[in-house]
Order: sequence, then structure tokens, then C-alpha cells
Amino acid sequence: MTFEGQLLQTLSGETVLEVLLRHHIPIGYSCLAGECLSCTVRCVAGSPPPESQEGLTNRMVRLGHFKACQCPADKVDQVARACG
Repeated sequence: MTFEGQLLQTLSGETVLEVLLRHHIPIGYSCLAGECLSCTVRCVAGSPPPESQEGLTNRMVRLGHFKACQCPADKVDQVARACG
């Protein structure tokens, strides 16, 4: 998985948030349960599962946003910070 151009090693069973934190990428998070939306990031390549987009607005889903704590890292190839 890459985050803003940086290649990050993923381990089996990790979420996107776990990968980012393990690589010391500063990212907001709080509840780890997908409720607070503070770990929302954007998928540039790959397919985040629908459950990682529950609770997001239609616009956010169209832009590829998803909750990093709810998305298995093996479902997305390229990730970036959420935008607008």
C-alpha cells in the first residue's frame, strides 16, 4: 500500500489505520470503531469495502473517502489524506 507516494509494508489482517500508525504517519483517530470519522482518508487506487464507508456522505463516498480503522489494508493500493 502507498500513502501519498510512500510505500508502506502491510501485515496480514491489518487495517489501513494500523499500517499508517505502525509507519508513524500522523493521522487523526479516536474511537477505532468507525464512529468518530476522524481517521477518514481517501482511496486513490483500490476498492474500500462498503462497511468502511458507512456513515459518510454521498459526496465523500464519490470522492473515495473511507474510514481507515474499518478498511483492511489489502483492499486499497493507494491512499491519501481526505480532501474537501
